Amino acid sequence: MKQVVEFVRSDTVSRACEFGGTLVRWWINELILSVPSSIRSKLVPRRDEFLVRVQSDMIEVGIARSSGEVSWSSLDEAQAQHPKLGSAVLLLPAQSVLRRKLNLPVAAAASLDETASFQIGRVTPFKLDQVHYLTRLLGRDRAKKTICAEVAVVQRAQFERTMAKLEAHGIGPTAILVEGDVLRPRLDFRPRYGPAAKSAGKPAWKPLLVGCLALGFALPLLAVYRIHTIAETSRADVVAAAKVARSAAAARDQLETLVSTETFLPNRLRGPQAIEMLDALTQQIPDTAWIFRLEVRANEATVSGFSTDVPALLQRLGTPPFAAPELTSPVVQGRTGGSSRFDLRVQYRVGS
Repeated sequence: MKQVVEFVRSDTVSRACEFGGTLVRWWINELILSVPSSIRSKLVPRRDEFLVRVQSDMIEVGIARSSGEVSWSSLDEAQAQHPKLGSAVLLLPAQSVLRRKLNLPVAAAASLDETASFQIGRVTPFKLDQVHYLTRLLGRDRAKKTICAEVAVVQRAQFERTMAKLEAHGIGPTAILVEGDVLRPRLDFRPRYGPAAKSAGKPAWKPLLVGCLALGFALPLLAVYRIHTIAETSRADVVAAAKVARSAAAARDQLETLVSTETFLPNRLRGPQAIEMLDALTQQIPDTAWIFRLEVRANEATVSGFSTDVPALLQRLGTPPFAAPELTSPVVQGRTGGSSRFDLRVQYRVGS
């Protein structure tokens, strides 16, 4: 029982220290950003940064000078010049990191990592349990309501071998980046897959000191942080309201244009009815196919499902009243004798 109480107490103290450290770092960053960049560069000069990369069985160490140049040398030479070399930025070779771009619905931005985990088996030759992966948002298409994201994967076994080599030489990575990657935000594998911080052997008074300092700054900083949070929430609400206003204005302009030209209802009446297209699809799709998604737009239908004979399905959808069937993504083959997953698009010819 005493051990349980001690564990709960230490966990509570560590959580308080973590929260206090985050709050203090935010406050210091806000103060630093309020200082002009020209003055910051003079007060806080740029220091040399150590880089490390693993080429086959050889470990190379680079020193990034304040001028921007990087000089590389072997690990033995670097440790001879810098005996206290214990941490560095690990650069993963660009050819060992597979990167793919994904076009996803805008709603996927809220759970990008989870969504990307379902796409790894489709866009890469690896399974999810064989890789470490990261995602980042590259852009948004407000008109199409989609986002462009990037997923980067590295083989788990290769990654762990690299980390084991660094650990054997007493090097702890402060960041794990992809060599040649200049986009923002950076692809940093360390927060998710880097070595866990070791708390063993640390003096017990350090967490207590951090906790006391955090509590000392808590009252004024919490008030400022709350104001900051309210301001950010208000800004997000204003941006959302502006989006709604722009959408309403665009819809109003479109409606006025359609009404003025008197083509809205005639064009809709001349087009095919959704029930007609659905009835035609029901007759053309064989019983060996199972449909789980159907999207109808004007003279076109997008179909997703499973079938034991995809070529035969395409042949049937190539006969009137349908035409030009085409696969929109590669067919995912099922097990032997099983169904294959398909996504296709087909045109509906009115009057055929």
